[in-house]
Amino acid sequence: MLTFRPRLWSSLLLGLTLLEGGCGQRPLNTSQPAALVSLEQYQESYNIVRGVDYLPFQVTRDGCYARALFLAMELAAQGIPSSSTFVVAPRGGLLYLSDGTPWLYHVAPMLQVPGYAPMILDPAISAAPMRQQDWLQAMHGQNAFVYSLPGSDYGYRYGSQILSSQIVSSLDQMPPFRVEDIQHACQSLDKFWGEVPGITATERAQRRQTLANRAVELGQQLQARGKLVNAMGLTRYDCQLAPSW
Repeated sequence: MLTFRPRLWSSLLLGLTLLEGGCGQRPLNTSQPAALVSLEQYQESYNIVRGVDYLPFQVTRDGCYARALFLAMELAAQGIPSSSTFVVAPRGGLLYLSDGTPWLYHVAPMLQVPGYAPMILDPAISAAPMRQQDWLQAMHGQNAFVYSLPGSDYGYRYGSQILSSQIVSSLDQMPPFRVEDIQHACQSLDKFWGEVPGITATERAQRRQTLANRAVELGQQLQARGKLVNAMGLTRYDCQLAPSW
């Protein structure tokens, strides 16, 4: 069982890279598969995501990779598969929101009910699910490059590699989540809570603690489903340390 105690692990994420103003380096693939779910699972997924209050969706400049991983874990813990859909700015360009926030790329969970359009779950842009085409329009990404991976594939990890897209039609087909990815995502999100405006220090501390607690709970639930691997042999999550970029 994983618990919390601060410890340094600077060598854990060697070789990973991140570009400012986005969520990672430019991916290199053009396919667009989706996680296939039932209508009931899709409706349940919306209720699950709507209830998540421990992720700093208010900070849009960065961190989409970490938010997407935690939302995918929330869904997988309830037996719902998901894809992570990436949208990448055209070479030499940027994606940007209506408030001017620029991105090199963005990623969020995506589900698809057979016979229906792919739907994106991205509370950083919209409280309600969005059709993929509307999601792209919201970041002026109609001409951007789009592809998907299983939701358990951490976007930060794969940003600079040539990727092969995968269609996921069930939770059994999703690769397991990695403890070291959860650790890195949790550290990133804890840092971004420090940037959320308009909340008290007490509220900020409560959200950070909820994030840390939820990382443990989700890890336990995923492990019970056989969807967690711990190749690094970590025994504790260290969410409150600065992430090792």
